[in-house]
Amino acid sequence: NDMQRVIEAAAAGAQAGVRTFGLGVIDGTKGARADYLSPIAEAGGTARAAGCSATDDCFYPLNNKTFAQDIKSAFDQIELQAFDCSFELPKPNGGAPDLTKINVQLQTTQGTSTVSRDTTHQDGWDFLPNQTHIQLYGNACTAIKADAQNQVDIVVGCTTQGK
Repeated sequence: NDMQRVIEAAAAGAQAGVRTFGLGVIDGTKGARADYLSPIAEAGGTARAAGCSATDDCFYPLNNKTFAQDIKSAFDQIELQAFDCSFELPKPNGGAPDLTKINVQLQTTQGTSTVSRDTTHQDGWDFLPNQTHIQLYGNACTAIKADAQNQVDIVVGCTTQGK
């Protein structure tokens, strides 16, 4: 029952790069308290919106009657926040992919677009140091996180487009 210690632990985790998400069943006589969960989520670096601490709405509330739907929705939203925009390169049947023939495409509700390689890591994609994964940066990462239905296609075998 020492909430200050929990809040401090969440803040320490956030400083070390470990975020803490708050979820709680808030209905009923034994429900979680919003005034406890909101500060934990905020200290853990996962507040749902700017200024949410004023209304104790920084965490993901769950309802007993709609629990399955609520927790799925919360996890869908958390997945988009927690996702780091890195993807493993597909391995062709013959072994390692030809790194000069990699293209990245985003499929969103607006259609399909090709993402340019960007070695400055501002807006596009680039290889991670091990060259077995790529990382999306800037608008490309934001676009993929905007909707759980959006997807990334890594195309191997065509000359790399863009920078």
